[in-house]
Amino acid sequence: MKIHEFDPVIYPCKLWVTKYLTEELNDTFEMFPAEEPIPIEFAGAMTFSVRNKLTHDLGFLVAFKSSKNMTVNIIAHESRHVGDMLFERIGEDPQHSESACYFTGWVAECIDKVKKGK
Repeated sequence: MKIHEFDPVIYPCKLWVTKYLTEELNDTFEMFPAEEPIPIEFAGAMTFSVRNKLTHDLGFLVAFKSSKNMTVNIIAHESRHVGDMLFERIGEDPQHSESACYFTGWVAECIDKVKKGK
């Protein structure tokens, strides 16, 4: 299972994307702020606020059930979750925020790169 890492540079987080939502993710990540296993459910995709167990980096994990679930609709949906989580973490309101819109677009581009194998 390949996990792709992206760094937005201007925000204090990492973005991880994987095409496979499996129990193996618990070997690499734990939920943050609660140090619990990642709940694996049968959704098309899920977004989590996590900490990398090895590097201790904080960020967000977007995991798809499979590559078939990497549709434009689901990518947009999960990208919005990442943006909302980040802006909540840094104490900013993402509603009507130009910064939040750009960040959400950046997340969607990262996911699209994973989808296309780039």
